[in-house]
Amino acid sequence: MNIRTETKKRCGEAAKFIKSINPKALLNKALARSKELFSAAKDSIASFMNGRPYKWDNRQTNLRLIITLSALFFLDYLMFCYHADKNIFSIFPEPPSIFSQREITVYLPALDGETLINEKRRAPSFENEERFVRFLFDTVAKGSVFQSTALAVPAEMNIRKIWLIEKSKDTLEKDMCAIDCEPPILVDGVKPLPASEALFRKAVEKTISENIPHITNIVLLEGGIPDKKFW
Repeated sequence: MNIRTETKKRCGEAAKFIKSINPKALLNKALARSKELFSAAKDSIASFMNGRPYKWDNRQTNLRLIITLSALFFLDYLMFCYHADKNIFSIFPEPPSIFSQREITVYLPALDGETLINEKRRAPSFENEERFVRFLFDTVAKGSVFQSTALAVPAEMNIRKIWLIEKSKDTLEKDMCAIDCEPPILVDGVKPLPASEALFRKAVEKTISENIPHITNIVLLEGGIPDKKFW
């Protein structure tokens, strides 16, 4: 028996099973079961209120307990959504799309301490510019994917906070971006290259201004202190 014959056989069995399903009978069965559960719950409540002992069925008890707790948790979630002004379906994240990507230009410090390497990358479309700025900064800090430029940034860089300051449209000033970094963690046994720190700053500034044109004033800070050398 080949694969095609086996597939046709399985499809035929599945079609027969689907045809054998009677929606009306399933609905009647579900309604009858619901009536039984409601009647059992009513009897147990009446026995409890009248002080008479009630013969508990462990299976029925566990089922009612699960249904009660599930309903309680669902109602609690509805109240949270109401007070937080959120949609009840906001708990489910949006499915990622393979088409929500853009091409960006990244500038990376070279090992000579003077020039910048530009590379084309694919980046996801972020919901806000703060996340996009963080992505660009991390990309420059990680270095090139085609060349060995790890020595150009001999430290692990992490961002504490990002501020995006919009300037008034009446002025000629461009928007400002301030990036506050954690104290860098230098790699053991690696001697920083001359002028590599200044070139790293230049690469970050050019990468952000190239991909977010309305931001041209970029300030890098360490612990809130501007122009402090990272290494």
